Amino acid sequence: DGLNLIKNFEGFEPEIYLDAAGLPTIGYGHLIRKGEHKMFENGISEEEAEALLADDVQVAERAVLRLINVPLTDNQFN
Repeated sequence: DGLNLIKNFEGFEPEIYLDAAGLPTIGYGHLIRKGEHKMFENGISEEEAEALLADDVQVAERAVLRLINVPLTDNQFN
């Protein structure tokens, strides 16, 4: 459910674009890091964007698990 919420909020963009902060982004809000620009020159598929999103979300999930010490519902975690 959490991934679908992010996908709906971010929207899918197959080509590199500048986000609201002027940073290069692609897919479902994946911030293009130093050294990644060439791999996205030809754009990405929706499936590739979903895989990037899943990888990006893992970082946030680990932070929530490490920093939050009270029980969370699934919706709160998402």
